[in-house]
Amino acid sequence: QYYMNLDGTSQAYVASSIWNSTTPTSSVFSLGNNADANGNGETKIAYCFHSVDGYQKVGSYSGDGTSNASNIQNIGFKPKFLLIRSYSGTDNWHIFDSVRDNTNPNDRLLFANLSNAETTYTYGINFLDNGFVPANVWFNGSSENFIYLAIA
Repeated sequence: QYYMNLDGTSQAYVASSIWNSTTPTSSVFSLGNNADANGNGETKIAYCFHSVDGYQKVGSYSGDGTSNASNIQNIGFKPKFLLIRSYSGTDNWHIFDSVRDNTNPNDRLLFANLSNAETTYTYGINFLDNGFVPANVWFNGSSENFIYLAIA
């Protein structure tokens, strides 16, 4: 039912016309007649990810509003790449990685939806041996919901 644009900051949209009123499966997705997903004569790219134990995790979590590193996301490995965004809010897509920044909190990031250069952010993420944890309330806002793609 939901979709988000990688080049935008809007909340997750609800539109049954995107998926042709058919829930995507692990191997197939259907497109409806919505111009955002299936515009006549437009070229589209679909990025499809799934979790692979020990290598890649696609997931979500709800923020608890604290800044004391209480919301640990145990994904089973130490991430080297993390794409994260609130899907209940209107914020940028954030990219953290341990190649450009291997200290905690990891606060050097790129924005997937902007052409900005790398920036240092006040609000970071701590990479742990078994996952990650928001280093500040920015990625752990009360009643906010987040999605992420983590790659080892």
